[in-house]
Amino acid sequence: MSKYLDEKIDEVVNLTIKMKKSLLHNCNYEDGSSISQIETLHCLVENPRLAMKDVAEHLGITMPSATSIVARLVKQNFIIRIYDAKDRRIIRLKITELGLAELIKRQKFIREKIAQMFTKLSEQELEELIRLEQKVLE
Repeated sequence: MSKYLDEKIDEVVNLTIKMKKSLLHNCNYEDGSSISQIETLHCLVENPRLAMKDVAEHLGITMPSATSIVARLVKQNFIIRIYDAKDRRIIRLKITELGLAELIKRQKFIREKIAQMFTKLSEQELEELIRLEQKVLE
């Protein structure tokens, strides 16, 4: 690998990390909810009645971390725990109507914050950014 390419890879990695941090920082919700909580709600919409271990796997976190996130969501009445009739050790999760309404509200909030970040780009620059990211992911 050439020195130039090596330097550019470092630059892209650093910018990607900064972008992620900026997105996470700018998308903080008023009540201090984490992105992981929003991802958990979204995951349960896409995959109803997931087991706790599946949520942890989807989020890429440990079971204790997933349990903590789920406990907060249960306390807020955004999800409910359903114990498996055959094996009570298996806990399935289901989003409530309140949780779904909250997810929609939070997704709108996040989209607005991200839109604010990207207003610095012209339409052409935004199209180019999308094109380049897609090319890299091919």
